Amino acid sequence: MAQEEKKTIVIPHAAPALVSGNKETIRTHKKIVAIGRLAREKRFDHAIKAFSKIAKNLEGVTLEIVGAGPEEANLKKLAKDLGHVDRIIFHGYLSDPQPVLEDADISLVTSEFEGFGLTILESMASRIPVVGYAAPYGPQALIQHGKNGLLVKDGDQEQLAGEMLRILTNESLWKKCVEGAKKTAKKNSEKQWRKNWLDLHKKMS
Repeated sequence: MAQEEKKTIVIPHAAPALVSGNKETIRTHKKIVAIGRLAREKRFDHAIKAFSKIAKNLEGVTLEIVGAGPEEANLKKLAKDLGHVDRIIFHGYLSDPQPVLEDADISLVTSEFEGFGLTILESMASRIPVVGYAAPYGPQALIQHGKNGLLVKDGDQEQLAGEMLRILTNESLWKKCVEGAKKTAKKNSEKQWRKNWLDLHKKMS
């Protein structure tokens, strides 16, 4: 007896509305943001260590971390030990991280694993390229290397630092990735999300 074919359809989260206006004109190439729960699997320590490697080459650059969690004290100590307590800003949990995202230049994703990656979509909807580890699922599904951000070998802090420095100092690459981020956000818009559900409903009717 032939086995019944199983079909799976994935409809991912919708991205937030694309930030309006020409935000690119106010970017300074000095602000990096990382958002998430401050837990060990999110590897914010990698973000801090990679930032430390490039801070000496970029005067005035800052890393702003949004989130709370059990690793907060350890991460603050790490920032202090590396001598960047004044350049690594901990915002704690914010119900609306949009104000922090809006004038950032790049977003970091350093998790061991991610789902679809709503934080990635939030960043791209704010016209921010994402630099992240090529962890399974979310980052690999959303980040197109050199088009809307940069993918880094999972766990490679040296490469992470190098790619952060590259996109922050290469205006043409950054602008290209900004445009790509906007396209990815539009592709995953709420309008498209609704259409995907309606199309699925029609197929099942």
